[in-house]
Amino acid sequence: MKKLLVIFLIFLWIPAHAQNIKALATTDSLQYNIGDYIDYSIVVFAPEKYKITLPAVKDSLKALTFLREGKTDLVKSKNGFVTTTFNFVLAGYDSLKETIPAMTVTLTDTTNKSRIKIKTNQVNVVVNTLKINLKKDIKDVKPVVEIPYNWERLILILLGALILLALIYFIYKKYFRKETEEIKKTQRIILPAHKIAYNKLRKLETEKLWQAGKIKEFHSGITEIIREYFENRFGFNSLEMTTDETLHELEKAGLSLDVVETTRKFLQNADMVKFAKFTPMPSVNEEMLKEAYKIVDLTKNDAETEVTEEVDDVRRS
Repeated sequence: MKKLLVIFLIFLWIPAHAQNIKALATTDSLQYNIGDYIDYSIVVFAPEKYKITLPAVKDSLKALTFLREGKTDLVKSKNGFVTTTFNFVLAGYDSLKETIPAMTVTLTDTTNKSRIKIKTNQVNVVVNTLKINLKKDIKDVKPVVEIPYNWERLILILLGALILLALIYFIYKKYFRKETEEIKKTQRIILPAHKIAYNKLRKLETEKLWQAGKIKEFHSGITEIIREYFENRFGFNSLEMTTDETLHELEKAGLSLDVVETTRKFLQNADMVKFAKFTPMPSVNEEMLKEAYKIVDLTKNDAETEVTEEVDDVRRS
């Protein structure tokens, strides 16, 4: 309900602020009990060309506890603006009135690298203690009630189980051939990361998913291949990261700005299809496949070759 309300407010916002960049901070409620999850979100409305950088939300909190960062949601509007929702989970473990301060959001223009800084609004939350009726008498802890156990029944069950196991073992030894195990060494070829990615992209291409109307499956599959390639090639778990986290790791790996920008557009296009129910033109699907091959071409390690290793091949007879 909270996400639907935020998206509704943003779309009301768009016509009146079509040329403005905005940032809004919200929580799913204003009143909480001790230990409740507080869903805190920062919603940024900006043109698609901007890269968004948030401050460290965890470091901005005083009395509240930062638990984790949630999934980032993207919704693209027809006028070229993108609504990006950053989700966080907080909690309060004491009664308090806390003001989550305004957060400074930095937007970097990917075309000329100029920067804009805007602030969100403050959000006030109240964490209440659980209500206790002090007028009622304090009751003693009830004594432990011992339930008598039927030992005779337990002994009969155990005896029956032992007889059954002995019978099964006798039948097995008498009528079934004893299984033998043979271990042989076999060789396995380990392909380099870029060859694995090429093979999977070719297989995805032959499946013709988007031509059959399975557009979301196509975009999920192609981004999974590229994220898995990043994991094998650069050693970070892109499958469990957001788009911005993946781009940050690629920048740390020393890739050029052109490669990072190509990857950003590729992942964001796929995110819009998967999360914002955006239906692209057929030409966009074709371009996504070309971009996937291009990303692998630009980042592959030509020095990486096939490796052959020996593994145990266990055969039972």
